[in-house]
Amino acid sequence: MPTCVEASRTERAVRRVAPRSLARAAALALALLAPAAAAQKAPSVSARVDPMTVKLGATAALVVVVENAQGGEIPSLPSVDGLRLGPVGSPALASFTEIVNGRVSSQVSLTWRIGVQPQRAGEFLIPPFAVRADGRELTTPELRLLAAEDFRGDELGILEIEAPREVFQGEPFTIEIRVGMETGIQGRLNRYDLALPWLGQLGGLVELGDVAVPAARSAGKILLNARAELEVESLGTRQVGPANFYVLRARKRFVATRPGTLTFPASHFEFGYRSGGFARLVGGSTEDFSYFKRASEFALVVKPIPEAGRPLDWSGAVGRFEAAAIPDRRDVVAGDSIKLTVEWTGEGNLEFFDAPDLARLEAFAPFQVYGTTERRTASRRAVTYDLAPLDAATSEIPPVPLVVFDTTAGRYATVETRPIPIRVRPLAGATGLPDLSPTSTTTPDLRDIRTRPAHDGEPPAPSGGALLVGGAATLAGWLALRAHVRRRGDPAAPLARARRRARRDLERALRAARTPEEQVRAVHAFLAARSGETPEAWAGRDPVQWARAADAPRLRADVALDLRALLARLDAAIWGGASDTGRVDAREVLTLADRVAAGGL
Repeated sequence: MPTCVEASRTERAVRRVAPRSLARAAALALALLAPAAAAQKAPSVSARVDPMTVKLGATAALVVVVENAQGGEIPSLPSVDGLRLGPVGSPALASFTEIVNGRVSSQVSLTWRIGVQPQRAGEFLIPPFAVRADGRELTTPELRLLAAEDFRGDELGILEIEAPREVFQGEPFTIEIRVGMETGIQGRLNRYDLALPWLGQLGGLVELGDVAVPAARSAGKILLNARAELEVESLGTRQVGPANFYVLRARKRFVATRPGTLTFPASHFEFGYRSGGFARLVGGSTEDFSYFKRASEFALVVKPIPEAGRPLDWSGAVGRFEAAAIPDRRDVVAGDSIKLTVEWTGEGNLEFFDAPDLARLEAFAPFQVYGTTERRTASRRAVTYDLAPLDAATSEIPPVPLVVFDTTAGRYATVETRPIPIRVRPLAGATGLPDLSPTSTTTPDLRDIRTRPAHDGEPPAPSGGALLVGGAATLAGWLALRAHVRRRGDPAAPLARARRRARRDLERALRAARTPEEQVRAVHAFLAARSGETPEAWAGRDPVQWARAADAPRLRADVALDLRALLARLDAAIWGGASDTGRVDAREVLTLADRVAAGGL
């Protein structure tokens, strides 16, 4: 029966807000620099066949979309036996504002819609072809089109897609997909293929992953878009009219990064029987058959996050949240550490918002904040703060505030934890320091310690001979140290050489990389060579937070944000099982590497 790979998670989408003291200037700078940022971002291409399954004689559309490019062309289309492709017309140009990984930017896209008409029934593969955009050559993915002589199956199958009608920009939402087969034919089936032409191909729609299927209700996996797999959950049987259907369900989470209307093309569910060599050898059925069930296209309206009334310390949280705080202890000595775990739950972008920085809050001035650790899931966000009360006058841990955009109320709100009473004991023996002012009277408490200078007046100056001997000794010491360094090798030299050749090594590693995991290892090695660290130091590091640290090398904020976005994309491809299809264009990585080097690292 069914068999699926966890869907790939992609870029994490959420709006960041600058610190309070710089918020207004940062917002203005982002607005002014957004077009330039779009121009710097490398063009990318996506393509789909809409719909992926058509009745013989009907015409489908080959939709090609190029993001981040002002101009482009498709030089030629491939030749596919049994398909009529073309002609290629002029692309439609669209512009929009997008929020991705905490960055607001203006983007443009080019869209071609090219006719595709099958000349016979069957399954067709459209090979990759070249698209030129702003002087760069991009390549589309391989595409599939299925042409059927007849769409039998309306009375034998179920395909239902349930999605919200509208969401806010940056608000996670779930699309539920249900498929079913009439129980009378279920035992004869061995092929289940769900065709969702919009999956991964709609600009401004980021897939976050699948909703986990309970192990006890897993029904295995079905084919998704002819090349991937989707794990499905059994919902048992359901009666529709006089017939009973065996129903399966899958749920996927998404976030929309740009306002507007998203149109989801028609989807199809193919179920049937496909014979193999073994069936023929044992005398089984050799006749293949397929049934099709169609779900009509639908639209989703994405509403923008309002600018009016937006607080300067908005965290980027979108949704409905609750907060609770638990300390590991309440009775401490001044200066002792308290581990305060703050947990946010609810329906919203729990994985993406900026957790409050207690060191920046006036209410936490009586505390020393040492650092944080985090745990993130789709349903829970927990941050553990390591803080210490500075004196015995502190009687409580103040509320921890989080500014959110409440999608139910349609306004900004602050979600706070409750204050927590604590007892802080004074440090034992901390009774103050003695008065050491010049007017105090002192007496020697040891015989060999004098409280007055041995000689009155000016201290004796060194003689000329002493100065000569001292200078000669200094010169001799420097020469000896230099000779030692030359013999042993300058310890900084290997780091300097590695830093100089980091870009060349990155280019070589990217040429050899075949998977997103190999690409991210190459990027970590480059960053480590530039920062003088080990590659392991960059595993899991947030470039934005690292660049803001006082003891870290300087890195421009826009470069740090783009670096974070690149690492997030690679991380999503690795953990989402995207294999070679999740790789990032090496030219995009090298362009960003040049900006990293120029940006201070």
